Amino acid sequence: MLDPDLARYGGLSGLAMAPVVWLGLHWAIRERGILRAVGGLVLAGAGSKIVNEWGGLNPGFAEFNPVEGNVRVASWAHVAGALGGAFFATVHLVRRHKRIFGPTQPHGE
Repeated sequence: MLDPDLARYGGLSGLAMAPVVWLGLHWAIRERGILRAVGGLVLAGAGSKIVNEWGGLNPGFAEFNPVEGNVRVASWAHVAGALGGAFFATVHLVRRHKRIFGPTQPHGE
């Protein structure tokens, strides 16, 4: 649907991107010290991976050759996984914030 030239799709890397981004956001926002820095590095790595793939570059850990009929990276799957992870991390963090601090009161009341 998103890539009509793609005859088959296999693998779970797009799905695996969701918990990577979820954990990176959780660490970067909720933690302190080294875990906060690690969360930022995880997010930077995931973003770099997606930008490189979207630009047509091979991922740094594997060599793919679509001309010879080899595996081709479906970067849209990684984007979808990252967006899903970001969505669920946001929902989790907002719910956790409300549970800890309670509902916010409008100003002036």
